Amino acid sequence: MDCAGAADRVLIFTIALLYLVIPSRRVRFSDALWGAALAGTLIWLMRWAFGLYVSYLPFYETLYGAISAVPILLVWTYVSWTVVLVGATVAAVLTERRDARAAISEPKPRTDVLA
Repeated sequence: MDCAGAADRVLIFTIALLYLVIPSRRVRFSDALWGAALAGTLIWLMRWAFGLYVSYLPFYETLYGAISAVPILLVWTYVSWTVVLVGATVAAVLTERRDARAAISEPKPRTDVLA
């Protein structure tokens, strides 16, 4: 097992724990894991694309000079948290759909019968 694969697995597991602990309602582990897998995959793709962007478009250094790392860090933080929120949305939608299906399949108690 290489270090990059282990680090990606730790990232996905950490994001899944974040999706389990933070919400104020119960989220199944499988739903959190699907959202975290999507977020982890998008972060992996974003890391590759952002590396290409920073290496081939060096206008940050000419524009900002010595403090060029600050806007790069801010853009990276913004895009990373956007990806984490997309994964959280997926986990929430999966949970909502599962709860809606369970509510439809439950038999409703009869209230029209006189005792």
